Amino acid sequence: MKTNYRALVIGLIVVVSSIVYANSFRNAFVYDDVPFVSDNHFIRDFKQLPGLLTPRYFDLSKERTYRPVCTLSFFVDYALWELNVFGWHLTNFLLHTGNAILVFLIALVLFKDRIIALVAGLLFAVHPVQSEAVLGISFREDLLSLFFYLLAFYLYIIVSGWIKREGKNRFLVYLLSIMSYALAVYSKEMAVTLPLVLVLYDVCFNRKQDRKEFISRAGKYYPGYLLVVVSFIVLKFTVMKNVSMPAQYPGGNIVTAMLTMTGVVVYYIRLLLYPVVLNVDYVYCASTTILDPVVLFSTAVIACLLFAAYRSYKG
Repeated sequence: MKTNYRALVIGLIVVVSSIVYANSFRNAFVYDDVPFVSDNHFIRDFKQLPGLLTPRYFDLSKERTYRPVCTLSFFVDYALWELNVFGWHLTNFLLHTGNAILVFLIALVLFKDRIIALVAGLLFAVHPVQSEAVLGISFREDLLSLFFYLLAFYLYIIVSGWIKREGKNRFLVYLLSIMSYALAVYSKEMAVTLPLVLVLYDVCFNRKQDRKEFISRAGKYYPGYLLVVVSFIVLKFTVMKNVSMPAQYPGGNIVTAMLTMTGVVVYYIRLLLYPVVLNVDYVYCASTTILDPVVLFSTAVIACLLFAAYRSYKG
């Protein structure tokens, strides 16, 4: 019965996602798709693949940061479809649908509630804000990174829950989780946040464990993920020499940037709750003083959310 339920929901997610994005498969290459895909000759010949592993990657791929897994997916898509836009959109759609399925599976494991898991998976599949990443082919890095990120997290939940199971199966699942995490990081560097998510998961969903058990779990599983982060940083900044131009903070300094980001965070929360006026490239005015009404309001909202999370954890 449990397997049938999962299969039924997964099928439903595929159908609903297909209906939502059915009209997108013939959309043309737009915005960053042109330099990164349609006009990019680097991805048109597998003989150029070694370029993914040399500092020439940035000139060849037109990327400013090191995201070789995403660029590799462009190689594969061009080999399959050349510039037939349908195939490129199909890949993005499949990744998005896979992400929705993983959200469903993770929610099912975390909350042990079929309704919550069903709503989570379907909401992720149809939420308008997802269209920003799904419809822009060059934004595939977000889809790829999230797919492997969620997969690594899901596998971690499984393997860390096998308290009494030892041997090859446990090590294999753990290894697959580490490999998935590496693919996530090399799709988009934002994935380096996973170790923090693992800590939060262990603290919030394994609350019965004492400090000794937590340390034991951390020592057993965390090093693999941290090794991925360290290796990525070393490769990115030493081997690949991916040192971008100095950070250009809003208003010219880090304090202004931090003040501005309070408003940005709340703006993103608003998009999740009220997803209208979506844009491929958002422009947000910098806040230069803590007395800015936007900063004051946003700080209050964030404080309330943190307090609610704390009360929920304690409750």
